[in-house]
Amino acid sequence: PCKTCPIVHPSIREKRLHHQNLGSNTLAQYCASLPPPQYAAQTHLFELSVLDSGPGFAASRTGKQLNEIDPNEEEAAVRDCFSTYSVKGGSRFGQGLPHVMRLLRKEGGFLRLRTGHLSFHADFSSGDAREGADALEVFSPNGEQQLAPVAGSLLTVLLPLRRDR
Repeated sequence: PCKTCPIVHPSIREKRLHHQNLGSNTLAQYCASLPPPQYAAQTHLFELSVLDSGPGFAASRTGKQLNEIDPNEEEAAVRDCFSTYSVKGGSRFGQGLPHVMRLLRKEGGFLRLRTGHLSFHADFSSGDAREGADALEVFSPNGEQQLAPVAGSLLTVLLPLRRDR
């Protein structure tokens, strides 16, 4: 920590990125694509993680228990939450997740989501990323789409901090 403020500046060595992400190169590729800001030796990232202990995206959206949802239905329900609809469904529509996606696209960010049996990521470091829910890619270690189930959801966003603005 800094002596004058309680801020911690974690550092991850590039060699460790692959290991820490279960063999996925997506985060390492994202980090490698970010040039350091002018007059800086490295790129700094702002990371925000939100852990929700509820039933998860698909269970909330469909109203079913996770073990009653097949993999395709689960993926469709999660993607639906990133369109114009709220995860709550019904008449309570929201723009929270679509707004997060627009912000990540504008700022060249990165998103990771772990919910239910699935894990997603979206890399917005290049201008050619797909729009909305189509930007989400399913993380499939060893070619298996479904992972061990988790309760709730963990949404993490990374944004590069730029001093040249």
